[in-house]
Amino acid sequence: MQRVFRGHLGRKVAKLQFMQRVEHDSANALINSCAVQISRVWRGHRGRMVWKYIRKEMADFLLALREDEARDEEEEYVAMQSLLRWK
Repeated sequence: MQRVFRGHLGRKVAKLQFMQRVEHDSANALINSCAVQISRVWRGHRGRMVWKYIRKEMADFLLALREDEARDEEEEYVAMQSLLRWK
């Protein structure tokens, strides 16, 4: 009789420990998935902010380049006009 009861208690304890482990594992999985989600959102936000800065820098660079080209073309045009006037 004792042997059967001790077996019953052992199975009961083993089942309880298994359920606790399953609960712990599922809580850990939930925490990990939440951390991944937060990290994903943060990286996306940071990436958009960096891209915004890079895009502005590129636009400023292209504007300066076009202004230099326009200035060079204008100087060339003025020089050609002055040459043509004296011919």
